[in-house]
Amino acid sequence: MLYDVIVIGGGASGMMAAITAAQQNKAVLLLEAADRIGRKLLATGNGRCNFTHSNISVDNYNTDNRKLLNTVLQKYTSESIIALFEDMGMMSKNLNDYIYPFSESASTVLDILRIRLQESNCVIKTECDVTKICENNHVFSVSGKNFCYESKAVIVATGSKAGGFYKGSQNMYQLVKPFGHSCTKLYPALTKCHCKEEFFKALAGVRSKANINLFIENNFYVSEFGEVQFTKTGISGIPVFQLSGKIAEALSEKKKVIVSIDFIPDCKKSSKEIVEERLPIMKTCTVEQFFTGILHKKLMSLFIKMAGLKEQETVSAYSPRQLQKVIELLHDFRTQIVDMEGMENAQVCRGGIPLSECTDHFMSNYQNGLFMCGELLNVDGVCGGYNLHFAWTSGIICGLSATEYVKNQ
Repeated sequence: MLYDVIVIGGGASGMMAAITAAQQNKAVLLLEAADRIGRKLLATGNGRCNFTHSNISVDNYNTDNRKLLNTVLQKYTSESIIALFEDMGMMSKNLNDYIYPFSESASTVLDILRIRLQESNCVIKTECDVTKICENNHVFSVSGKNFCYESKAVIVATGSKAGGFYKGSQNMYQLVKPFGHSCTKLYPALTKCHCKEEFFKALAGVRSKANINLFIENNFYVSEFGEVQFTKTGISGIPVFQLSGKIAEALSEKKKVIVSIDFIPDCKKSSKEIVEERLPIMKTCTVEQFFTGILHKKLMSLFIKMAGLKEQETVSAYSPRQLQKVIELLHDFRTQIVDMEGMENAQVCRGGIPLSECTDHFMSNYQNGLFMCGELLNVDGVCGGYNLHFAWTSGIICGLSATEYVKNQ
Protein backbone atom coordinates (compact mmCIF):
# COMPACT_ATOMS: atom_id res chain seq x y z
CA MET A 1 0.00 0.00 0.00
CA LEU A 2 1.14 3.51 -0.80
CA TYR A 3 0.37 5.76 2.17
CA ASP A 4 -0.10 9.48 1.80
CA VAL A 5 2.03 10.23 4.87
CA ILE A 6 4.32 8.17 7.07
CA VAL A 7 5.19 9.62 10.47
CA ILE A 8 8.33 8.23 12.11
CA GLY A 9 8.13 8.57 15.89
CA GLY A 10 5.19 8.22 18.27
CA GLY A 11 6.08 10.97 20.71
CA ALA A 12 4.23 14.24 21.27
CA SER A 13 5.08 15.89 17.94
CA GLY A 14 4.70 12.65 15.97
CA MET A 15 1.26 11.88 17.38
CA MET A 16 0.10 15.44 16.73
CA ALA A 17 1.46 15.34 13.18
CA ALA A 18 -0.28 12.02 12.51
CA ILE A 19 -3.60 13.23 13.92
CA THR A 20 -3.44 16.46 11.92
CA ALA A 21 -2.63 14.68 8.66
CA ALA A 22 -5.22 11.94 9.18
CA GLN A 23 -7.92 14.52 9.89
CA GLN A 24 -7.31 15.84 6.38
CA ASN A 25 -8.65 12.52 5.06
CA LYS A 26 -5.21 11.20 4.22
CA ALA A 27 -3.92 7.65 4.67
CA VAL A 28 -1.43 7.95 7.52
CA LEU A 29 0.95 5.39 9.01
CA LEU A 30 2.60 6.10 12.37
CA LEU A 31 5.74 4.07 13.12
CA GLU A 32 7.20 3.78 16.64
CA ALA A 33 10.37 1.90 17.62
CA ALA A 34 9.19 1.17 21.18
CA ASP A 35 6.42 -1.22 22.16
CA ARG A 36 3.95 1.64 22.64
CA ILE A 37 3.51 5.26 21.71
CA GLY A 38 3.77 8.26 24.03
CA ARG A 39 6.07 6.80 26.71
CA LYS A 40 8.07 10.00 27.21
CA LEU A 41 4.90 12.08 27.43
CA LEU A 42 3.89 10.23 30.58
CA ALA A 43 7.01 11.48 32.36
CA THR A 44 6.54 15.18 31.57
CA GLY A 45 5.87 17.61 34.39
CA ASN A 46 6.61 14.89 36.95
CA GLY A 47 3.71 12.93 35.53
CA ARG A 48 1.34 15.93 35.56
CA CYS A 49 2.14 17.13 32.00
CA ASN A 50 2.09 20.92 31.84
CA PHE A 51 1.38 20.81 28.11
CA THR A 52 1.85 24.53 27.39
CA HIS A 53 2.48 27.83 29.17
CA SER A 54 0.35 30.96 29.22
CA ASN A 55 3.33 33.16 28.29
CA ILE A 56 4.81 31.66 25.13
CA SER A 57 7.61 33.73 23.59
CA VAL A 58 10.62 33.12 21.39
CA ASP A 59 12.69 34.52 24.27
CA ASN A 60 12.04 31.25 26.13
CA TYR A 61 13.76 29.16 23.46
CA ASN A 62 17.20 28.39 22.10
CA THR A 63 17.39 27.95 18.31
CA ASP A 64 19.40 28.89 15.24
CA ASN A 65 16.42 30.52 13.47
CA ARG A 66 14.65 32.88 15.84
CA LYS A 67 12.78 34.62 13.02
CA LEU A 68 11.02 31.46 11.87
CA LEU A 69 10.36 30.27 15.42
CA ASN A 70 8.90 33.65 16.38
CA THR A 71 6.55 33.56 13.38
CA VAL A 72 5.40 30.07 14.32
CA LEU A 73 4.83 30.94 17.99
CA GLN A 74 2.88 34.06 17.13
CA LYS A 75 0.53 31.99 14.97
CA TYR A 76 0.20 29.06 17.37
CA THR A 77 -0.29 30.67 20.76
CA SER A 78 -0.91 28.95 24.07
CA GLU A 79 -4.59 29.89 23.69
CA SER A 80 -4.77 28.05 20.37
CA ILE A 81 -3.14 24.91 21.81
CA ILE A 82 -5.48 24.97 24.84
CA ALA A 83 -8.45 25.36 22.47
CA LEU A 84 -7.17 22.51 20.30
CA PHE A 85 -7.07 20.11 23.24
CA GLU A 86 -10.47 21.31 24.45
CA ASP A 87 -11.84 20.51 20.99
CA MET A 88 -10.35 17.04 21.37
CA GLY A 89 -12.22 16.64 24.66
CA MET A 90 -9.65 17.58 27.30
CA MET A 91 -10.32 20.13 30.03
CA SER A 92 -7.37 22.16 31.32
CA LYS A 93 -6.39 24.38 34.24
CA ASN A 94 -3.97 27.26 34.76
CA LEU A 95 -1.67 26.95 37.78
CA ASN A 96 0.67 29.95 37.99
CA ASP A 97 0.76 30.17 34.17
CA TYR A 98 1.59 26.46 33.82
CA ILE A 99 -1.20 24.83 31.83
CA TYR A 100 -2.14 21.30 32.92
CA PRO A 101 -4.87 18.85 31.99
CA PHE A 102 -7.65 19.31 34.53
CA SER A 103 -6.83 15.89 35.97
CA GLU A 104 -3.18 16.95 36.41
CA SER A 105 -2.26 13.59 34.94
CA ALA A 106 -0.09 13.06 31.86
CA SER A 107 -2.03 9.90 31.06
CA THR A 108 -5.07 12.09 30.28
CA VAL A 109 -3.16 13.84 27.50
CA LEU A 110 -1.93 10.56 26.08
CA ASP A 111 -5.41 9.01 26.27
CA ILE A 112 -6.91 11.94 24.35
CA LEU A 113 -4.26 11.66 21.64
CA ARG A 114 -4.78 7.90 21.34
CA ILE A 115 -8.52 8.38 20.99
CA ARG A 116 -8.02 10.93 18.22
CA LEU A 117 -5.53 8.70 16.43
CA GLN A 118 -8.05 5.87 16.50
CA GLU A 119 -10.96 8.05 15.38
CA SER A 120 -8.97 9.45 12.48
CA ASN A 121 -8.17 5.91 11.26
CA CYS A 122 -4.43 6.41 11.56
CA VAL A 123 -2.56 3.09 11.27
CA ILE A 124 -0.13 2.61 14.17
CA LYS A 125 2.69 0.09 14.11
CA THR A 126 4.96 -0.26 17.15
CA GLU A 127 8.32 -2.03 17.46
CA CYS A 128 9.20 -0.70 14.02
CA ASP A 129 12.80 0.48 14.21
CA VAL A 130 13.31 2.64 11.12
CA THR A 131 16.89 2.55 9.87
CA LYS A 132 16.59 4.05 6.39
CA ILE A 133 14.58 6.56 4.36
CA CYS A 134 14.91 6.63 0.57
CA GLU A 135 13.15 8.65 -2.14
CA ASN A 136 12.67 7.69 -5.77
CA ASN A 137 10.41 9.40 -8.26
CA HIS A 138 8.34 11.19 -5.57
CA VAL A 139 7.84 7.99 -3.53
CA PHE A 140 9.50 7.47 -0.16
CA SER A 141 10.56 4.08 1.16
CA VAL A 142 10.80 3.81 4.94
CA SER A 143 12.47 0.60 6.03
CA GLY A 144 13.94 -1.35 8.91
CA LYS A 145 14.50 -4.97 9.83
CA ASN A 146 11.76 -7.07 8.17
CA PHE A 147 9.63 -4.16 7.00
CA CYS A 148 9.39 -1.54 4.27
CA TYR A 149 6.55 0.94 3.77
CA GLU A 150 6.00 3.51 1.05
CA SER A 151 4.43 6.96 1.08
CA LYS A 152 4.15 10.22 -0.80
CA ALA A 153 5.48 12.24 2.15
CA VAL A 154 7.43 11.51 5.33
CA ILE A 155 7.42 13.32 8.67
CA VAL A 156 10.44 12.58 10.86
CA ALA A 157 9.53 13.03 14.53
CA THR A 158 12.05 10.73 16.18
CA GLY A 159 12.89 13.11 19.01
CA SER A 160 16.29 12.87 20.70
CA LYS A 161 18.08 10.58 23.13
CA ALA A 162 17.24 12.82 26.08
CA GLY A 163 15.60 10.94 28.91
CA GLY A 164 16.55 7.52 27.58
CA PHE A 165 13.21 7.04 25.85
CA TYR A 166 14.48 6.69 22.27
CA LYS A 167 14.45 3.01 21.31
CA GLY A 168 15.68 3.18 17.73
CA SER A 169 18.99 1.51 16.85
CA GLN A 170 19.82 4.15 14.26
CA ASN A 171 21.03 7.60 15.26
CA MET A 172 17.93 9.70 14.59
CA TYR A 173 19.95 12.43 12.91
CA GLN A 174 21.50 9.93 10.52
CA LEU A 175 18.08 9.20 9.03
CA VAL A 176 18.01 12.59 7.29
CA LYS A 177 21.75 13.03 6.75
CA PRO A 178 21.67 11.31 3.30
CA PHE A 179 19.39 14.11 2.11
CA GLY A 180 22.01 16.72 2.94
CA HIS A 181 21.10 17.69 6.50
CA SER A 182 23.65 18.52 9.18
CA CYS A 183 23.40 18.40 12.95
CA THR A 184 24.62 20.91 15.52
CA LYS A 185 26.53 19.92 18.63
CA LEU A 186 24.28 18.16 21.12
CA TYR A 187 24.09 18.93 24.83
CA PRO A 188 21.92 17.63 27.68
CA ALA A 189 19.50 20.33 28.86
CA LEU A 190 17.04 20.67 31.74
CA THR A 191 19.18 18.42 33.90
CA LYS A 192 21.25 18.26 37.11
CA CYS A 193 24.71 19.73 37.58
CA HIS A 194 27.67 18.09 39.31
CA CYS A 195 29.88 20.28 41.49
CA LYS A 196 33.55 20.15 42.40
CA GLU A 197 33.23 20.20 46.18
CA GLU A 198 32.84 17.07 48.31
CA PHE A 199 30.51 18.54 50.95
CA PHE A 200 27.38 18.09 48.80
CA LYS A 201 26.99 14.54 50.11
CA ALA A 202 25.93 16.01 53.46
CA LEU A 203 23.34 18.25 51.77
CA ALA A 204 21.60 15.57 49.69
CA GLY A 205 17.83 15.99 49.85
CA VAL A 206 17.86 19.59 51.12
CA ARG A 207 15.67 22.09 49.24
CA SER A 208 15.72 25.87 49.47
CA LYS A 209 14.37 28.81 47.49
CA ALA A 210 17.28 30.82 46.11
CA ASN A 211 18.58 33.01 43.34
CA ILE A 212 21.32 31.44 41.19
CA ASN A 213 23.79 33.66 39.35
CA LEU A 214 25.75 32.02 36.55
CA PHE A 215 29.36 33.03 35.83
CA ILE A 216 31.28 31.74 32.83
CA GLU A 217 35.00 32.49 32.81
CA ASN A 218 34.31 34.90 35.71
CA ASN A 219 31.83 36.90 33.61
CA PHE A 220 28.23 37.14 34.82
CA TYR A 221 25.84 35.54 32.33
CA VAL A 222 22.31 35.27 33.74
CA SER A 223 20.36 34.53 36.93
CA GLU A 224 17.40 32.29 37.78
CA PHE A 225 15.20 32.09 40.87
CA GLY A 226 13.41 29.07 42.28
CA GLU A 227 13.75 26.02 44.48
CA VAL A 228 17.26 24.60 44.47
CA GLN A 229 17.54 20.90 45.27
CA PHE A 230 20.81 19.49 46.58
CA THR A 231 22.03 16.07 45.48
CA LYS A 232 24.97 13.93 46.58
CA THR A 233 27.08 15.43 43.80
CA GLY A 234 25.70 18.92 43.25
CA ILE A 235 22.56 20.90 42.51
CA SER A 236 19.25 20.37 40.76
CA GLY A 237 15.79 21.97 40.58
CA ILE A 238 14.04 24.19 38.05
CA PRO A 239 16.42 27.19 38.26
CA VAL A 240 19.35 24.82 37.70
CA PHE A 241 17.53 23.19 34.78
CA GLN A 242 16.96 26.60 33.19
CA LEU A 243 20.71 27.24 33.22
CA SER A 244 21.84 23.71 32.37
CA GLY A 245 21.86 24.03 28.58
CA LYS A 246 24.20 27.02 28.66
CA ILE A 247 26.34 25.35 31.34
CA ALA A 248 26.69 22.22 29.19
CA GLU A 249 27.80 24.34 26.22
CA ALA A 250 30.38 26.17 28.34
CA LEU A 251 31.77 22.95 29.84
CA SER A 252 32.12 21.39 26.39
CA GLU A 253 34.28 24.40 25.46
CA LYS A 254 36.45 23.79 28.58
CA LYS A 255 35.28 27.04 30.18
CA LYS A 256 35.19 27.55 33.93
CA VAL A 257 31.64 27.63 35.27
CA ILE A 258 30.79 29.06 38.69
CA VAL A 259 27.37 29.60 40.24
CA SER A 260 26.74 32.00 43.08
CA ILE A 261 23.68 31.07 45.16
CA ASP A 262 21.84 33.72 47.16
CA PHE A 263 19.62 32.00 49.71
CA ILE A 264 18.16 35.22 51.09
CA PRO A 265 17.73 37.48 48.02
CA ASP A 266 14.74 39.29 49.53
CA CYS A 267 16.55 40.22 52.72
CA LYS A 268 17.37 43.93 52.57
CA LYS A 269 19.33 44.03 55.81
CA SER A 270 23.11 43.92 55.74
CA SER A 271 25.03 41.12 57.42
CA LYS A 272 26.11 43.64 60.04
CA GLU A 273 22.51 44.62 60.81
CA ILE A 274 21.35 41.00 61.10
CA VAL A 275 24.13 40.09 63.54
CA GLU A 276 23.68 43.26 65.61
CA GLU A 277 19.93 42.59 65.95
CA ARG A 278 20.45 39.01 67.14
CA LEU A 279 23.41 39.50 69.48
CA PRO A 280 21.59 41.22 72.39
CA ILE A 281 19.02 38.44 72.69
CA MET A 282 21.28 35.47 71.84
CA LYS A 283 24.69 36.39 73.22
CA THR A 284 24.81 33.34 75.53
CA CYS A 285 23.75 30.90 72.80
CA THR A 286 25.95 28.57 70.84
CA VAL A 287 26.81 29.52 67.28
CA GLU A 288 24.46 26.80 66.04
CA GLN A 289 21.59 28.28 68.09
CA PHE A 290 22.46 31.82 67.00
CA PHE A 291 21.75 30.96 63.34
CA THR A 292 18.73 28.72 64.01
CA GLY A 293 15.69 29.34 61.82
CA ILE A 294 17.35 31.12 58.93
CA LEU A 295 17.84 28.15 56.60
CA HIS A 296 17.79 24.37 56.75
CA LYS A 297 19.98 23.08 59.58
CA LYS A 298 22.32 21.21 57.22
CA LEU A 299 22.94 24.34 55.16
CA MET A 300 23.61 26.47 58.22
CA SER A 301 25.99 23.84 59.58
CA LEU A 302 27.97 23.96 56.33
CA PHE A 303 28.14 27.74 56.24
CA ILE A 304 29.23 27.96 59.86
CA LYS A 305 32.12 25.59 59.13
CA MET A 306 33.02 27.45 55.92
CA ALA A 307 33.21 30.68 57.92
CA GLY A 308 35.71 29.03 60.23
CA LEU A 309 33.43 28.87 63.29
CA LYS A 310 32.53 25.99 65.60
CA GLU A 311 28.84 25.21 66.04
CA GLN A 312 28.98 24.38 69.74
CA GLU A 313 31.16 27.35 70.70
CA THR A 314 29.38 30.24 72.40
CA VAL A 315 28.65 33.32 70.31
CA SER A 316 30.70 35.46 72.69
CA ALA A 317 33.84 33.62 71.58
CA TYR A 318 33.65 35.33 68.20
CA SER A 319 33.64 38.92 67.03
CA PRO A 320 30.60 40.35 65.21
CA ARG A 321 32.69 40.43 62.03
CA GLN A 322 33.34 36.69 62.25
CA LEU A 323 29.61 36.03 62.66
CA GLN A 324 28.84 38.27 59.70
CA LYS A 325 30.87 35.97 57.44
CA VAL A 326 28.16 33.30 57.83
CA ILE A 327 25.45 35.71 56.63
CA GLU A 328 27.65 36.78 53.73
CA LEU A 329 27.86 33.14 52.62
CA LEU A 330 24.05 33.00 52.57
CA HIS A 331 24.10 35.81 50.00
CA ASP A 332 27.01 34.52 47.96
CA PHE A 333 27.64 30.78 48.21
CA ARG A 334 29.87 29.83 45.29
CA THR A 335 30.46 26.42 43.79
CA GLN A 336 32.15 25.24 40.59
CA ILE A 337 30.20 23.15 38.09
CA VAL A 338 32.41 20.43 36.64
CA ASP A 339 29.99 18.11 34.86
CA MET A 340 26.36 17.47 33.92
CA GLU A 341 24.00 14.55 34.09
CA GLY A 342 24.23 12.63 30.84
CA MET A 343 21.77 12.84 27.96
CA GLU A 344 19.91 9.78 29.25
CA ASN A 345 18.89 11.72 32.37
CA ALA A 346 18.18 15.06 30.69
CA GLN A 347 14.64 16.21 30.00
CA VAL A 348 15.50 17.62 26.57
CA CYS A 349 18.39 17.87 24.15
CA ARG A 350 19.93 21.18 23.12
CA GLY A 351 20.87 21.09 19.45
CA GLY A 352 19.71 19.00 16.50
CA ILE A 353 18.88 19.52 12.84
CA PRO A 354 19.24 23.28 12.23
CA LEU A 355 15.86 24.97 11.89
CA SER A 356 17.46 27.03 9.12
CA GLU A 357 17.60 23.84 7.02
CA CYS A 358 13.79 23.79 6.91
CA THR A 359 11.27 25.89 5.01
CA ASP A 360 8.62 27.95 6.80
CA HIS A 361 6.46 24.81 6.61
CA PHE A 362 9.11 22.60 8.26
CA MET A 363 9.86 20.82 4.99
CA SER A 364 13.46 19.97 4.20
CA ASN A 365 15.31 22.56 2.14
CA TYR A 366 16.99 19.67 0.34
CA GLN A 367 14.21 17.14 -0.27
CA ASN A 368 10.62 17.92 -1.18
CA GLY A 369 8.12 15.86 0.77
CA LEU A 370 10.44 15.32 3.75
CA PHE A 371 9.28 17.09 6.91
CA MET A 372 10.75 17.32 10.41
CA CYS A 373 9.28 18.33 13.75
CA GLY A 374 9.74 18.25 17.51
CA GLU A 375 12.94 17.64 19.42
CA LEU A 376 14.77 16.39 16.34
CA LEU A 377 15.15 20.06 15.41
CA ASN A 378 17.50 22.58 17.00
CA VAL A 379 14.83 24.10 19.23
CA ASP A 380 14.72 23.72 23.01
CA GLY A 381 12.82 25.70 25.58
CA VAL A 382 13.00 26.37 29.30
CA CYS A 383 10.97 24.44 31.87
CA GLY A 384 7.26 25.09 32.04
CA GLY A 385 5.53 23.50 29.05
CA TYR A 386 7.55 25.30 26.37
CA ASN A 387 9.06 22.17 24.82
CA LEU A 388 5.71 20.42 24.57
CA HIS A 389 4.23 23.58 23.07
CA PHE A 390 6.80 23.43 20.28
CA ALA A 391 6.16 19.71 19.86
CA TRP A 392 2.43 20.30 19.30
CA THR A 393 3.01 23.33 17.11
CA SER A 394 5.64 21.79 14.86
CA GLY A 395 3.59 18.59 14.64
CA ILE A 396 0.52 20.52 13.49
CA ILE A 397 2.53 22.43 10.89
CA CYS A 398 4.11 19.25 9.53
CA GLY A 399 0.75 17.46 9.41
CA LEU A 400 -0.88 20.28 7.48
CA SER A 401 2.12 20.92 5.23
CA ALA A 402 2.60 17.25 4.36
CA THR A 403 -1.04 16.82 3.36
CA GLU A 404 -0.89 20.01 1.28
CA TYR A 405 2.25 18.69 -0.41
CA VAL A 406 0.55 15.37 -1.20
CA LYS A 407 -2.53 17.13 -2.55
CA ASN A 408 -0.42 19.13 -4.99
CA GLN A 409 1.49 16.13 -6.36
